[in-house]
Amino acid sequence: MNQEILKARYTHKEIVRKYNWIAPIYDLFGIAMESKARQRALEVATIQNGEKVLEVAFGTGLNFVEILKRNPGGWVNEIDVSMKMLERTRKRISKTEQKKYALYLCDCRHLPFEDGAFDVLMNQYLLDILPVEDFIPIHLEFKRVLKTGGRIVLVNMTKGER
Repeated sequence: MNQEILKARYTHKEIVRKYNWIAPIYDLFGIAMESKARQRALEVATIQNGEKVLEVAFGTGLNFVEILKRNPGGWVNEIDVSMKMLERTRKRISKTEQKKYALYLCDCRHLPFEDGAFDVLMNQYLLDILPVEDFIPIHLEFKRVLKTGGRIVLVNMTKGER
């Protein structure tokens, strides 16, 4: 397998513009291409009722509803940089009876949460679009908000060998 680092990726402004633009049709791609990985991420996370969960880059909220179902006695915070994704997620959540959550429009490089606030942090496909030099600062920020002994689940695409 070729070990070259692929040049990524997008600036913050480009990411916001791109995801605001694709938000209306994102579910088609998300359901068709990401369902299996999303389900596996939820299994690996082993979210227990009563936990505090943070999902970073929640997109249109395809995972969000399932996280809420698994954690009716807990709390879920969600962040994304795209207002259009946030609006679609808010619409999706309004069809449920869930109330123990908060949505934030912010960048994952500067999470607006206290140190050690979360039992579980989940993220899917964020690192696929960011420059490699952002990986360490973002992971340090993830670690900062995670409780000691907390769980982090990252889902990323990789180029297959076949």
